[in-house]
Amino acid sequence: MQKGWNKEDLREIISRLNHVDPDMKIDIYRTDLVAEIFGVIEKDKLAITQNRDIQKAMNGEEILNISDSTFIKYYYPVTTKQDCLRCHTNAKEGDVLGIIDVSYPVNNLKISLDEMINFFIIFIIVFTVVIFLAIFVEFNQYIIKPIKKFSNVIQNITKSHDMTKRIEVDDDIEEIDSIKDVFNVMLDSIEHQFYYDVLTGLENRRKLTEKLEEKKRVFLMIINIDSFQEINDLYGNEAGDSILKDFAHFLKDIIPTDNAVYRLHSDEFSYICDKNINIEEFKAFASVLSEKISHKSFKINSNGEVSLSATFGISYGHETLLENADIALKIAKKSKRDFLVYDETMYMAKEYEKNLEWTKRLKRAIEEDMIVPLFQPIVDTKTQKIVKYEALMRIIDDNGTYIAPIHFLELAKKNKLYHQLTKTIIEKTFQKFQDLPYSVSINILSFRT
Repeated sequence: MQKGWNKEDLREIISRLNHVDPDMKIDIYRTDLVAEIFGVIEKDKLAITQNRDIQKAMNGEEILNISDSTFIKYYYPVTTKQDCLRCHTNAKEGDVLGIIDVSYPVNNLKISLDEMINFFIIFIIVFTVVIFLAIFVEFNQYIIKPIKKFSNVIQNITKSHDMTKRIEVDDDIEEIDSIKDVFNVMLDSIEHQFYYDVLTGLENRRKLTEKLEEKKRVFLMIINIDSFQEINDLYGNEAGDSILKDFAHFLKDIIPTDNAVYRLHSDEFSYICDKNINIEEFKAFASVLSEKISHKSFKINSNGEVSLSATFGISYGHETLLENADIALKIAKKSKRDFLVYDETMYMAKEYEKNLEWTKRLKRAIEEDMIVPLFQPIVDTKTQKIVKYEALMRIIDDNGTYIAPIHFLELAKKNKLYHQLTKTIIEKTFQKFQDLPYSVSINILSFRT
């Protein structure tokens, strides 16, 4: 402390420091060594008696307290240097002369990384002022230059918006190194919250999206637990969360590739496969995975277990994989399939569902004779000969693409067009097979209108 400054001077300095940032609060507590020479400040004595973190800091320990949901508290012990002994004659080098107390709202840190960076810049400025008052020796060489260098590194992180960067400052100042470590630890914590799911510990949708932005050719599988809401309704959210954690661990065990399993949201997970395999091999893997899930039992509590099933949506390539896999998943659930691999007709089906003019298109397909049958051969497995055919309904769109009934059949029922579709298929099938030596079957759905 600069010689000649009294308690009133300290109060004025602290008051001015607290006006640097309205949300930040700074205070200083003096130890008994300082009080013996310069007098006792009652609030210091009271704070030291009541606050255990301050008591720890008085023993030379830096304290960063983030357990409180409102404020982050940082207690920094100011220790005696060689130059301090000129005024603090009753102390020896290394003794704690006082504690710097800095408080800052946690909400501000959560809302904006830029605001957190600004807080640390302000803290560094305040820290510099306190050190100036404490040691005032070769100030420019040992304080200003390292602080400026440290601040420039922080500014570079702010401008780049890269949460994976960390502060690296090569200097001999212990206090700067300590602040650097605290700052990097906080960046580690924020990065983990940003990229990882809190419940399961898996990487989250944001991390998956960044992975897919690398534009590598991969297989992407979305894994959706069937009817999971019923489990929450029957057994409660706590049991549901427990099952989700067990399910995540189960996926990591049977899919051992590092950083390949993600949790998207709620009851939905995903898996990225970048191995050099073909689509048939991946479909075989999907079948095995589906079977393993259906045979696995998950504990609800000490007295009960529940079995799960899952539906997969699969896409392949390097463009719009997440959207495509989601489309395949929805169609797989609708058609009650274990899994489906995305193809272009699925995207067209999605667009058709969104198109309010689809009913008119369906009517036009009937009027313009765009309803056609395709014939699937039925082969005898022993003789390998065709014994009959099965007629399959399709619509030809304007681009010549065949649209399967799964995409329009329900709409046809609702609009009372199904009977016309059936009539057209029967007439065209009879016409095709009237002179052929084969039997043919036609699937006709019976329902009440």
